[in-house]
Amino acid sequence: MVDVPMIKTYINCYSNNTETLDALVEKLMGRDSFRGISPTDPFCGKEHLRY
Repeated sequence: MVDVPMIKTYINCYSNNTETLDALVEKLMGRDSFRGISPTDPFCGKEHLRY
């Protein structure tokens, strides 16, 4: 099953502790950059979802 495959942006913090949420706010405000590699396939193995 593929949930909301056409969503443009999804941010999963994998945690809801204060430090993680503070880091997310810093990134959303543009004071830090998003970096790293997703541990899951955000495109659900479907090539057409990459565009």
